[in-house]
Amino acid sequence: MTYLPHRARALVIVAVLLLVPSFAPLGAQNAARPIELDDIIAWRTIGATMLSDDGQWFAYRKAPGEGDAEVTVRRTRGDNKEMTFPIGESTGASTVSFSADSKWVAFTTNPSRAEAQRLRRQRRPVQSSVALVNLASGEKKEYQRIPVREQTEVLALVGDITLDDAGGRKVHAHVVLGKRDGAACGGHLLAAKVRPTLEVILTESPGYLRRRHDPASGLALIRIRD
Repeated sequence: MTYLPHRARALVIVAVLLLVPSFAPLGAQNAARPIELDDIIAWRTIGATMLSDDGQWFAYRKAPGEGDAEVTVRRTRGDNKEMTFPIGESTGASTVSFSADSKWVAFTTNPSRAEAQRLRRQRRPVQSSVALVNLASGEKKEYQRIPVREQTEVLALVGDITLDDAGGRKVHAHVVLGKRDGAACGGHLLAAKVRPTLEVILTESPGYLRRRHDPASGLALIRIRD
C-alpha cells in the first residue's frame, strides 16, 4: 500500500468532490437512452466522393443503412452553390462522376425503397437509371438502364469516338442486340462483356471530331468546323 501525505490525500479528496458535481447535472439534464437498432439503421454514411477535374465541384452520396439515399453536389469556390438529388434505395452500388469538361455530373438512381419492395413482392425487376445534371442550370435528365442478362448477338453497333473540350476521348455507341427467342432490343451501350468474340471496324475521319457544349440544347454536340 502506498502512503500519501495528509496534504496529498486532502488534494485527492477535494479533486474527486469537484468532479462529482460536474457530472451529476449532465446526467440529470440529458437523460441518456440506449442506442437501438432503428438508430443504427438511420445513421447516414458518406460515400462515392468525387472531385471535378477543374476542382470547382465536389459530389458525394449520403445513405442510411436501410432506406433512401441522396447525392449532394457542391461548388468548392465562390457562392458555394449546393444541389441535392434523391437517388432512391441505398444499394451501395451508386456511382458519381463528372464530365471531363466539369460541366456535367452523372450518378446512378434507383426506385425508392418502398417502390423496390413492392416490385420484389411482385417478382418484377428493380431497374436502376442514370441521371445527368447540368451544373450551370441544375437541370436533371434521367436515362433508364436496361440490363440484358443473357448472351446475345450484336446485330448492329454504330457510333463515334470524339474529343471533348478538355481533349479527352468520348465513346458514343448505339447497339441492337438479338436474343435467343428472336426478339431484339437496342439503345445506348453503357457497358458490355464480350464472349467469345466481337468484330469492330473503326474508320478514321480526315479531321478530329470534337464535341462542344451547345447552350441551346444543353448537349455536347459534334462540331464539324471550329
